[in-house]
Amino acid sequence: MNPPSASQWTLGESPIPDWSRSLKNHEDAEAYFRFVGCSGFNMWRGDPERLAEYESFKIPQATEEAWTRSECELGLASLLRATEPSLRLWVSHDRIMEFVRRLRDPGLLMRAYEATRHIEPLIPDAKRVLVAETLVGRMLGNPDGPIALALALGDRGLARSFATMVPTFLNGTTEIEMAVPLATRKAEVRSKLATFGT
Repeated sequence: MNPPSASQWTLGESPIPDWSRSLKNHEDAEAYFRFVGCSGFNMWRGDPERLAEYESFKIPQATEEAWTRSECELGLASLLRATEPSLRLWVSHDRIMEFVRRLRDPGLLMRAYEATRHIEPLIPDAKRVLVAETLVGRMLGNPDGPIALALALGDRGLARSFATMVPTFLNGTTEIEMAVPLATRKAEVRSKLATFGT
């Protein structure tokens, strides 16, 4: 089972293989790791049997990091190629931001900013607040978005650039089917944004 190539990485989606069979070799393990978003937690949550199979290959952390970096780079390239509005763009963006957060690489963070700026006009009205939430971070008390990462890496200018984009993603007016009303979500984003002092 081959890991996705650059041409297969579309809007954050790896091809969905048949995981009803066992992981047979290192190549299957890599494809599965990529399929679950390069996340041990996702493996644990999704299929304990597959997790046990994956762990039997004793993949080094450095190898997993290289695979995660590859997924991140493929995803960034995919976002930068986007030309049409899509409801899936925010999912891809969110997934890539998670990779960037884990890798803590200043170069990838800068490319993530460029990709965010590129897709801004392509994000549909109903999904705009979701991107704003990604930018300020979703964790309470422990900011995990790209603004916090830029500050942690000592790049206030990049943090400010991300922060400046947040209001442009708060202009959506379409209520989405969520427990929290849109106006409340926007207020929460603005409140988190204010804590950064950028």
